[in-house]
Amino acid sequence: MKKFLALMLSVLVLVGALAACGGRKAADENLTGKWSTTVDITDMVNQQFNDSGMGEILQLDKMGLVIALELKDDNTYTMAFDKDALAATMEDAKAQMKDGLMNYFAQQAPGVDVEAALAQSGVDLDEMMNESIDLDSMAGALDLAGQYKAEDGRLYLSENVDQAPDKSEYIPYTLNGDQLTLDAEGDVTEEMADLLPMVFQRVG
Repeated sequence: MKKFLALMLSVLVLVGALAACGGRKAADENLTGKWSTTVDITDMVNQQFNDSGMGEILQLDKMGLVIALELKDDNTYTMAFDKDALAATMEDAKAQMKDGLMNYFAQQAPGVDVEAALAQSGVDLDEMMNESIDLDSMAGALDLAGQYKAEDGRLYLSENVDQAPDKSEYIPYTLNGDQLTLDAEGDVTEEMADLLPMVFQRVG
Protein backbone atom coordinates (compact mmCIF):
# COMPACT_ATOMS: atom_id res chain seq x y z
CA MET A 1 0.00 0.00 0.00
CA LYS A 2 2.92 2.34 0.72
CA LYS A 3 4.21 1.79 -2.82
CA PHE A 4 0.75 2.56 -4.14
CA LEU A 5 0.78 5.88 -2.28
CA ALA A 6 4.28 6.55 -3.59
CA LEU A 7 2.92 6.08 -7.10
CA MET A 8 0.17 8.58 -6.43
CA LEU A 9 2.81 11.07 -5.40
CA SER A 10 4.64 10.51 -8.69
CA VAL A 11 1.77 12.32 -10.39
CA LEU A 12 2.66 15.30 -8.25
CA VAL A 13 6.11 15.27 -9.86
CA LEU A 14 4.38 16.18 -13.11
CA VAL A 15 2.40 18.98 -11.51
CA GLY A 16 5.37 20.25 -9.56
CA ALA A 17 7.44 20.29 -12.73
CA LEU A 18 4.75 22.29 -14.45
CA ALA A 19 4.81 24.76 -11.59
CA ALA A 20 8.58 25.11 -11.98
CA CYS A 21 8.26 26.02 -15.63
CA GLY A 22 7.19 29.59 -15.35
CA GLY A 23 3.63 32.47 -16.35
CA ARG A 24 1.41 34.57 -19.13
CA LYS A 25 0.97 37.27 -21.71
CA ALA A 26 -1.43 39.95 -20.52
CA ALA A 27 -2.85 40.51 -23.98
CA ASP A 28 -3.61 36.82 -24.50
CA GLU A 29 -6.99 36.39 -22.82
CA ASN A 30 -8.01 33.19 -24.62
CA LEU A 31 -6.52 31.05 -21.87
CA THR A 32 -8.34 32.85 -19.08
CA GLY A 33 -10.86 30.62 -17.34
CA LYS A 34 -11.30 27.29 -15.60
CA TRP A 35 -9.90 24.11 -17.13
CA SER A 36 -10.09 20.44 -16.23
CA THR A 37 -8.23 17.32 -17.30
CA THR A 38 -8.14 13.70 -16.22
CA VAL A 39 -4.72 12.07 -16.00
CA ASP A 40 -4.98 8.34 -16.65
CA ILE A 41 -2.58 6.59 -14.26
CA THR A 42 -3.99 3.08 -14.68
CA ASP A 43 -0.87 1.68 -16.34
CA MET A 44 1.41 3.39 -13.82
CA VAL A 45 -0.51 1.93 -10.88
CA ASN A 46 -0.63 -1.57 -12.36
CA GLN A 47 3.07 -1.44 -13.18
CA GLN A 48 3.77 -0.51 -9.56
CA PHE A 49 1.73 -3.51 -8.45
CA ASN A 50 3.73 -5.69 -10.86
CA ASP A 51 7.04 -4.34 -9.60
CA SER A 52 6.03 -5.01 -6.00
CA GLY A 53 5.12 -8.62 -6.79
CA MET A 54 1.40 -8.01 -6.31
CA GLY A 55 0.50 -7.83 -10.00
CA GLU A 56 -1.24 -11.20 -10.07
CA ILE A 57 -3.45 -10.12 -7.19
CA LEU A 58 -4.01 -6.41 -7.74
CA GLN A 59 -4.81 -4.87 -11.12
CA LEU A 60 -7.05 -1.87 -11.71
CA ASP A 61 -9.39 -1.59 -14.68
CA LYS A 62 -9.29 2.19 -14.72
CA MET A 63 -7.91 4.99 -12.59
CA GLY A 64 -7.76 8.69 -13.39
CA LEU A 65 -6.99 11.83 -11.43
CA VAL A 66 -8.95 14.99 -12.23
CA ILE A 67 -6.86 18.17 -12.14
CA ALA A 68 -8.49 21.60 -12.04
CA LEU A 69 -6.56 24.54 -13.49
CA GLU A 70 -7.72 28.14 -13.30
CA LEU A 71 -5.97 30.89 -15.28
CA LYS A 72 -7.12 34.25 -13.98
CA ASP A 73 -7.35 37.73 -15.50
CA ASP A 74 -4.65 39.04 -13.16
CA ASN A 75 -2.08 36.61 -14.64
CA THR A 76 -2.19 34.27 -11.65
CA TYR A 77 -3.21 30.63 -11.66
CA THR A 78 -4.26 27.85 -9.31
CA MET A 79 -3.95 24.12 -9.84
CA ALA A 80 -5.41 21.43 -7.60
CA PHE A 81 -7.01 18.03 -7.57
CA ASP A 82 -10.78 18.03 -7.90
CA LYS A 83 -11.52 16.82 -4.38
CA ASP A 84 -14.91 15.27 -5.12
CA ALA A 85 -13.53 13.43 -8.13
CA LEU A 86 -10.49 12.32 -6.13
CA ALA A 87 -12.70 10.88 -3.39
CA ALA A 88 -14.80 8.98 -5.95
CA THR A 89 -11.68 7.73 -7.74
CA MET A 90 -10.11 6.41 -4.54
CA GLU A 91 -13.33 4.74 -3.44
CA ASP A 92 -13.47 2.95 -6.77
CA ALA A 93 -9.79 1.99 -6.55
CA LYS A 94 -10.23 0.63 -3.04
CA ALA A 95 -13.23 -1.43 -4.18
CA GLN A 96 -11.20 -2.88 -7.05
CA MET A 97 -8.28 -3.69 -4.75
CA LYS A 98 -10.59 -5.31 -2.21
CA ASP A 99 -12.15 -7.47 -4.93
CA GLY A 100 -8.68 -8.53 -6.05
CA LEU A 101 -7.66 -9.50 -2.54
CA MET A 102 -10.90 -11.36 -1.87
CA ASN A 103 -10.55 -13.31 -5.12
CA TYR A 104 -6.98 -14.19 -4.22
CA PHE A 105 -7.95 -15.42 -0.75
CA ALA A 106 -10.78 -17.46 -2.24
CA GLN A 107 -8.38 -19.10 -4.70
CA GLN A 108 -5.95 -19.92 -1.92
CA ALA A 109 -8.64 -21.42 0.30
CA PRO A 110 -11.35 -23.05 -1.86
CA GLY A 111 -14.63 -23.61 -0.07
CA VAL A 112 -13.74 -21.28 2.80
CA ASP A 113 -16.02 -18.37 3.65
CA VAL A 114 -13.36 -15.69 3.22
CA GLU A 115 -15.38 -12.86 4.75
CA ALA A 116 -16.20 -14.94 7.81
CA ALA A 117 -12.59 -16.04 8.16
CA LEU A 118 -11.31 -12.48 7.95
CA ALA A 119 -13.90 -11.29 10.47
CA GLN A 120 -12.98 -14.09 12.85
CA SER A 121 -9.32 -13.12 12.61
CA GLY A 122 -10.14 -9.47 13.21
CA VAL A 123 -9.05 -8.33 9.74
CA ASP A 124 -11.12 -5.54 8.17
CA LEU A 125 -9.93 -4.83 4.63
CA ASP A 126 -12.01 -1.68 4.32
CA GLU A 127 -10.56 -0.26 7.50
CA MET A 128 -7.03 -1.19 6.48
CA MET A 129 -7.32 0.60 3.14
CA ASN A 130 -9.03 3.63 4.66
CA GLU A 131 -6.19 3.96 7.15
CA SER A 132 -3.58 3.58 4.43
CA ILE A 133 -5.02 6.20 2.09
CA ASP A 134 -5.35 9.70 3.52
CA LEU A 135 -7.57 11.63 1.11
CA ASP A 136 -7.01 14.96 2.83
CA SER A 137 -3.24 14.61 2.53
CA MET A 138 -3.49 13.55 -1.09
CA ALA A 139 -5.77 16.44 -2.01
CA GLY A 140 -3.60 18.92 -0.13
CA ALA A 141 -0.45 17.68 -1.85
CA LEU A 142 -1.58 19.41 -5.05
CA ASP A 143 -2.51 22.95 -4.11
CA LEU A 144 -0.49 25.26 -6.35
CA ALA A 145 -0.73 28.96 -7.02
CA GLY A 146 1.53 31.31 -8.94
CA GLN A 147 1.89 33.66 -11.87
CA TYR A 148 1.61 32.56 -15.48
CA LYS A 149 2.46 33.85 -18.93
CA ALA A 150 1.36 32.52 -22.31
CA GLU A 151 3.47 33.65 -25.22
CA ASP A 152 4.11 32.29 -28.71
CA GLY A 153 2.67 28.88 -27.87
CA ARG A 154 4.69 28.59 -24.67
CA LEU A 155 3.20 28.44 -21.17
CA TYR A 156 5.35 29.65 -18.29
CA LEU A 157 4.34 29.07 -14.66
CA SER A 158 5.92 30.36 -11.46
CA GLU A 159 5.85 28.64 -8.09
CA ASN A 160 4.08 31.37 -6.12
CA VAL A 161 1.96 34.46 -6.72
CA ASP A 162 4.80 36.81 -5.78
CA GLN A 163 7.23 35.28 -8.25
CA ALA A 164 7.34 36.09 -11.96
CA PRO A 165 7.75 33.20 -14.38
CA ASP A 166 11.21 32.01 -15.40
CA LYS A 167 11.26 32.31 -19.19
CA SER A 168 14.14 29.85 -19.53
CA GLU A 169 11.72 26.95 -19.04
CA TYR A 170 8.30 26.40 -20.55
CA ILE A 171 5.65 23.93 -21.61
CA PRO A 172 4.56 24.17 -25.26
CA TYR A 173 0.80 24.47 -25.61
CA THR A 174 -1.86 24.61 -28.27
CA LEU A 175 -5.30 26.13 -27.90
CA ASN A 176 -8.13 24.85 -30.07
CA GLY A 177 -11.42 26.42 -29.05
CA ASP A 178 -12.20 25.14 -25.58
CA GLN A 179 -9.36 22.60 -25.61
CA LEU A 180 -5.94 23.42 -24.15
CA THR A 181 -3.18 20.90 -24.81
CA LEU A 182 0.13 20.90 -22.94
CA ASP A 183 2.60 19.09 -25.15
CA ALA A 184 5.50 16.72 -24.45
CA GLU A 185 8.01 18.75 -26.44
CA GLY A 186 10.51 21.18 -25.00
CA ASP A 187 12.42 20.98 -21.73
CA VAL A 188 10.44 18.40 -19.73
CA THR A 189 11.34 15.73 -17.21
CA GLU A 190 11.00 12.00 -17.87
CA GLU A 191 7.99 11.84 -15.54
CA MET A 192 6.28 14.64 -17.46
CA ALA A 193 7.02 13.00 -20.80
CA ASP A 194 5.19 9.88 -19.59
CA LEU A 195 2.03 11.83 -18.76
CA LEU A 196 2.03 14.47 -21.48
CA PRO A 197 0.29 15.59 -23.55
CA MET A 198 -2.28 16.75 -21.05
CA VAL A 199 -5.53 17.86 -22.66
CA PHE A 200 -7.62 20.32 -20.63
CA GLN A 201 -11.22 21.18 -21.44
CA ARG A 202 -12.64 24.59 -20.59
CA VAL A 203 -15.23 24.24 -17.82
CA GLY A 204 -15.80 27.86 -16.92
